[in-house]
Amino acid sequence: MLLDQLVTNLNQQIKTHEILLDALIKETALPATCSLPLLEDIQTMRDNAVNHIKKLEAKRIQILKEYCFETNIAETVSLKDVISSCNETYATTLVTQRDTLKELIRRIADSGKQNAVRASARIACFNEIQGAVSKALKRSTTYSMNGALYKPKGACLMQRSV
Repeated sequence: MLLDQLVTNLNQQIKTHEILLDALIKETALPATCSLPLLEDIQTMRDNAVNHIKKLEAKRIQILKEYCFETNIAETVSLKDVISSCNETYATTLVTQRDTLKELIRRIADSGKQNAVRASARIACFNEIQGAVSKALKRSTTYSMNGALYKPKGACLMQRSV
């Protein structure tokens, strides 16, 4: 019964990690000049997946504690220990799930590193636009056709690739 719950939990974790990886891949594909609402939508999807993984992981830890109590094995048990103590059918399933999760986590880490680099580029792009707007609003006064001084109104935006 507990092993069935563990298998179900790991399946849910795999699906949620896949959602997280998909969100990270979408974020990686965004250009540095992407729109903020699009970036926010992707990051919300990513954050929701992370929160769901956190809950699933807490449930997995609880299942393992109950399994330890029922089978009278050490309190701190890893998935590797469970695999070695259960029948072959469960062991095969758990090994497959563990390997799948490890691969997903590796890919998530790689994508996260790429996104960190791209986030720096986005910040630089936003800073460049903000600087251009600020500079445009602080232009010096000039003479009008009548010779009177006036300060330019509005802003001119400069688009620059980073």
